[in-house]
Amino acid sequence: MFFATTLLLLTAIGPQAGSGSTSTSNVPAYDGGIPKFDYEGGLAQGRAYGFCLGQDAALRKLVQQHPDLAEVTAKARVRFDDAFGASAANIERWMRRAPREFEQLEKKLKEQLDIEIGKLDFSRSDALDMLALVERRALGQQVDAAILQPLLYCHPRYRLQPELELADGFTQAVSSDGANTQAIAFRFTLPASWSRKDELPLGSALHYASEAGRGDEFAMLGAQRVMSAEQAPTDAQIEQEIRRLIATGEMQLYLPPGIETVEQTSRALDGQPGYTRLLRTRFEEAGRKKYRLVREFGCFIRGVVVSLALGVEESHPVDAKVDEALIEKRLQQRIKHWKACAFAVAESFRFERKRR
Repeated sequence: MFFATTLLLLTAIGPQAGSGSTSTSNVPAYDGGIPKFDYEGGLAQGRAYGFCLGQDAALRKLVQQHPDLAEVTAKARVRFDDAFGASAANIERWMRRAPREFEQLEKKLKEQLDIEIGKLDFSRSDALDMLALVERRALGQQVDAAILQPLLYCHPRYRLQPELELADGFTQAVSSDGANTQAIAFRFTLPASWSRKDELPLGSALHYASEAGRGDEFAMLGAQRVMSAEQAPTDAQIEQEIRRLIATGEMQLYLPPGIETVEQTSRALDGQPGYTRLLRTRFEEAGRKKYRLVREFGCFIRGVVVSLALGVEESHPVDAKVDEALIEKRLQQRIKHWKACAFAVAESFRFERKRR
């Protein structure tokens, strides 16, 4: 079971490791959807939980050794708890779904904590450094990505409103460096809880997914040159043509078979004439039936069509009997849930030409 790996996080408690708090006071209910807890995901959540317990125990030891720091320690704990306490509480709620394993985990954690915490001896300087570190961790700083990501995607605030992860500063910068983007340089921002995936679907130059790469929300960036920069029409001509294609419905003709346009409208991408549309697709891949709704933002720049697609997916074994109407309903709910986040990511998109 992944629970045992939680113990690995307790072997280096102190200013160089550990982060979190398990207080559940004023923690909102976990009703923002359940993360994709596969085996690897379970390992990640388990490590983050152990990380939280380790820091909390270390802070208690710190106060025992330096009682005069009790008040400032309490303030640091509250600040971290305000940031990530709900995450630890939700991870614990999930693990309690396997009560026997969780009972064994608690016992092992207590034994390991007693050993590790017993070794701690905070000098005055060490104690102050630890408290400063906890304050930084409350801002998501100096927390390893493998710990920070599950703390973010298990937090009800960010599951209920994913765009708030961006608004709160938990972001990662994505650029075209090293990607095949037809000499078009750009950058944009994604939530810090997402991870880059190595596999690139056909036509994609970059591929990211939620929940540290294991989730069913994804972002893909594609760039396809259709003419030389010298042959490219003016921005005014491009805008006029996009509006015409939308008005006549001809844009659908340029989509591969099996992709359906749900809605579309003209919309600039970093000032470049472009469009946004909602697409529906169903296909089979690697023995599974996949259903997707995708919010695409596209534009035409210097002879290259650039496409930023953010979508949601649901998949089932190819021989499974499914209610496709129910799947469509779930996907519609999820794409609506992620709409604000998708538009926030598109708003962050910048072509590097403006920096020259």
